[in-house]
Amino acid sequence: MTLVLSIIVPILNESRYLPRLLASLAGFGDDIEIIFADGGSTDGSQAMIRTTPKVRLLASRRGRATQMNMGAAAARAPQLFFLHGDTLPPRNTPQLIAAALGDATVLAGSFRLAFDGQKMPLRFYSWCSRANSLLTTFGDQGLFIRRASFEQLGGFADLPFLEDIEFQRRLRRLGKVVKLQTALTTSSRRFEQYGALRQQVRNIAIVGAYLAGASPVRLKRLYSDAR
Repeated sequence: MTLVLSIIVPILNESRYLPRLLASLAGFGDDIEIIFADGGSTDGSQAMIRTTPKVRLLASRRGRATQMNMGAAAARAPQLFFLHGDTLPPRNTPQLIAAALGDATVLAGSFRLAFDGQKMPLRFYSWCSRANSLLTTFGDQGLFIRRASFEQLGGFADLPFLEDIEFQRRLRRLGKVVKLQTALTTSSRRFEQYGALRQQVRNIAIVGAYLAGASPVRLKRLYSDAR
């Protein structure tokens, strides 16, 4: 069977969220390739993936950009979908992506965002994610893209942080990028751990500083790991 879409998931110690993600991906068709690029998990994530049928596991050097590039290099389908390990895609994801990329003028796109937490600030942030802009579109919203466009851009820059923003800046100069109004659901753990308002203010400050020229290496120190 000819593959139509490769789903690439960079992970690091995501055993808490992997069961629900693997169960969700199992509902996709046989023409969908699923690749996990692991950055050195030590929490049993690798064992979960190895025991899941029709899923490929790659061992990668740690770093989301590095892991996604490795997954893309190993992928065999003409369309790529980058998904975070703590995020659940809609059940009809392959069909939505196929419809969006069925327009020859569209190079790439993403989904709007929903959170698994229900606090009011998170619902507001979800509403804001409907906008199709550099400031309201991030890696946790899922990026789907034609392989040819991804390769033309040379993949993700080898950055320790904000690789999604850097890639988007180049991508949007290349051609049309769409925002689907169907939401995928991501973990609200970071907002719960650090406070919804405080975390969002920090996010805005970090992105603003990066766009103003600050180094991603320095900014990474301000973004604590919530795992």
